[in-house]
Amino acid sequence: GFCVPIIWYKVLHEEQRTRFLTLFNLESDPNGFGYQQLQGKISIASGEMYGRGYYEGPRVAAGSVPYQENDFIFSVAGEELGFIGCVVLLGLLLLLMLRCVMNALSAKDDLGKFLCFGFFAMLAVQTVINVGMCLGLLPVIGITLPFFSSGGSSVACLYLGVGIVESVYMHRHNIEKEIDFSHLHAAQAGAQQ
Repeated sequence: GFCVPIIWYKVLHEEQRTRFLTLFNLESDPNGFGYQQLQGKISIASGEMYGRGYYEGPRVAAGSVPYQENDFIFSVAGEELGFIGCVVLLGLLLLLMLRCVMNALSAKDDLGKFLCFGFFAMLAVQTVINVGMCLGLLPVIGITLPFFSSGGSSVACLYLGVGIVESVYMHRHNIEKEIDFSHLHAAQAGAQQ
């Protein structure tokens, strides 16, 4: 608590303080710092329950939301796919996160567990921050929505992470087979003596 005023007045610049204050009242600066999030919220709300249809969103077609292809892709999903589509999108991400946790729990070594839990944490944090940005609950900091936002380095890192998680799963079986083979070799050596 003691450091907050020092950080607020000495570390943060005026623009950064304005971004935080605008977050609590987007309508206070609708053409400035609140513009992007306000437009994103309007696009999400305009999709209603079932959405306008794929490639049928008028706000998306007009480019009303800046950076709608990467940072604000969730607002595109909200407008074109509606609430149901957003739930499905988040459900798919949740299934992937659960797969990471399941692989972590079944890993035979600590490194595999840490890799899977780390990738799970990365997915969860990116998803929460991106959706929070689009809903106006968190400040805009440029975090993409995993596997849906465009962006070369982000997507490459995500695919690399999925590969690592699946490698942990595959090596789990190899470790079990090696253990089984070692018992067979020990049993054969004992039988020969």
